[in-house]
Amino acid sequence: MRKKKTLLIYGVLGHIGFQTAITALKNNYQIVGLYNSKLHKKEFKILKKLKVKLIKNDFNNVLILKKIILKYKIRNCLYAAAVSHEIYAKKNPEKTLNVNSTGVENILSVVDKKFKFIYLSTGSVYQDIKNKKKIYENQVPTPISLYAGTKRLGEIIVDFYYKNFNKNCTTLRISWVYGPPIISKHINVQRGPIPYYVYQFFKGKFLFNLKSGKDFRASFTYVDDVINTIMYLLSVKKFKSNIYNLGTGKNNSITELFKILNKFRKIKFRIRSGVYPWSNSSVMRGPLLSKFNYIKAKVDLYLGLKKYLQWLKNNA
Repeated sequence: MRKKKTLLIYGVLGHIGFQTAITALKNNYQIVGLYNSKLHKKEFKILKKLKVKLIKNDFNNVLILKKIILKYKIRNCLYAAAVSHEIYAKKNPEKTLNVNSTGVENILSVVDKKFKFIYLSTGSVYQDIKNKKKIYENQVPTPISLYAGTKRLGEIIVDFYYKNFNKNCTTLRISWVYGPPIISKHINVQRGPIPYYVYQFFKGKFLFNLKSGKDFRASFTYVDDVINTIMYLLSVKKFKSNIYNLGTGKNNSITELFKILNKFRKIKFRIRSGVYPWSNSSVMRGPLLSKFNYIKAKVDLYLGLKKYLQWLKNNA
């Protein structure tokens, strides 16, 4: 039997961290998961039942991190922890800096060149781009908010260790991720419009009258594409780049979202002009796309919505 690898996941109870843990377990990985808050009680119970080693940690004690890495013989790490939206960043700037940036420095400062490290970042680092063209890795980031700035600092730290210390680390930028196991019964700006409207549709709502949102467009990414890309990056021996952009290369509107839902079941919808609430703390930009042909989101909006609705039918 093939010997199991051990994967350390920062933010294991979050959306991407949790889904990566579930998939990695199926691919013969042992999981050590760090979490800062036990808000996601359902995910905690599931991972506990699957014998994932769960450790509460604020990511700032370097000595404890070294002990965890040595004790569990960890050679792979996904850094999925984040204060993940400007709404939350404003409430706690110190925590935002610690989680989004300092924690990255702490672990990269103590691991060797054979240790594989993936930092999960965001398309929000592009905040001052006037055109809506596709955004590749060579586009210079322009963060202007605390959230985007601290995520960009995390990227710079990864870049520093990649170039100056030859460490096997990289950044994966993602954008507006949707899909299981997210169930949004109420509007959550951090999650974007898809989880909320899809859940309303799933529960049988047939009339949608939106006071704003017609002008909002975003590059939505189905969660399976993110997880599959992470698993691919974990499988390679050495990263060819210090940064990757993952996206479909296309922006979609809320109108397109409802037109697709209408194909699954007849609904009526009216969307007035504006971008509220989806762009009050975010910036509309062009879609992410990678210059590397092996990094690409393959699930378009139609297929993503179909898969999401099927999951809700089986689990909600």
